[in-house]
Amino acid sequence: MGATCTIAVTDWATAITIILTALAVLLTAVAIMVGVVAIWGFASLKDEAKKIATQAATDEAHKTAVQVATEAVRAATRGVWSDAQATAMIEGQAEGLEHGPFAHPEREQRTKATTDKNLRQGQ
Repeated sequence: MGATCTIAVTDWATAITIILTALAVLLTAVAIMVGVVAIWGFASLKDEAKKIATQAATDEAHKTAVQVATEAVRAATRGVWSDAQATAMIEGQAEGLEHGPFAHPEREQRTKATTDKNLRQGQ
């Protein structure tokens, strides 16, 4: 048969004290588990937020760099190139930057060919 635990309670005050003590121990154990889960969740949330923020910052930086470069080329070539030619030049360079044109000579050649094609179309 199973073991039984009997506690001799002499009065109600002792019984309530025992019950409240057991409840306090149980709540403490639950609080510790919640704390461990919260720490683990915070670490996961932090890593995911870092990934999202990095991607958003990279996208925005690329977009801003292309806009600034386009305006700089237009300002520098005003009277020499049309706006279409300047835009074609920047789009060709931006396309190359997305693929890391200087990492491989063949990509650099493709980027140059794309830029030249864009410039011819802009004339």
